[in-house]
Amino acid sequence: MDWNDYYGLASVPVIIGVVGVFRGLLKMPAEWAPLLAVICGVGWNLLVSPLLHSDLYPSALLGVIAGLAAAGLFDVVKKGITTFRG
Repeated sequence: MDWNDYYGLASVPVIIGVVGVFRGLLKMPAEWAPLLAVICGVGWNLLVSPLLHSDLYPSALLGVIAGLAAAGLFDVVKKGITTFRG
């Protein structure tokens, strides 16, 4: 694993925040959040790839992984909070 991969995966909290802002501003249904997370992950990693001198295809693939990780992390935290609150 290269250091560029760590930078790409570090975008997961950023993606969660961006998706939360878009959902609040645009009044999006929750079903569209995973797709928006993947789009944000790919977009973020493609924007950062020239700064890290990495290729576009691996950066886009890492963006898909980061977006899916952000969507999964959001769902796990949401279910944990609802379970804890009863």
